Amino acid sequence: MFQGQETKTQYSISVYKWVAVQFTVVIIASLISLPIGGLKSGLSLLAGGMAVVLPTAFFAYRLFRKFHTRDIKQHLHNFYLSEVAKIILSVALAFIMIMLLPLKLLAFFIGFIIAQIGLWIAPLFVK
Repeated sequence: MFQGQETKTQYSISVYKWVAVQFTVVIIASLISLPIGGLKSGLSLLAGGMAVVLPTAFFAYRLFRKFHTRDIKQHLHNFYLSEVAKIILSVALAFIMIMLLPLKLLAFFIGFIIAQIGLWIAPLFVK
């Protein structure tokens, strides 16, 4: 295996672990909210979290699918395009969920924020 390929594998596994931590935080928060606010709150919180987790997983996949090139400009370009796509997907998913699903908006936005925080704390749990 080439040195670049080992690096790709190492970093992509770490990034996917970060997404797994983010997903776990959302699931735990949703389960905690079930007895407090009921089923609708738990599902709303889960939907808000998924509006962040799914685009983050897409970002991780897109970022590491073309990692074999050594061109820094290409990596940077890919990073920015992936980040813009993640933001657009997040906003689109949130909008679609709010329009189509019977959600409790407060729980939805709490889930959205918890998912963001989950990504920020992921480096504490993943080496």
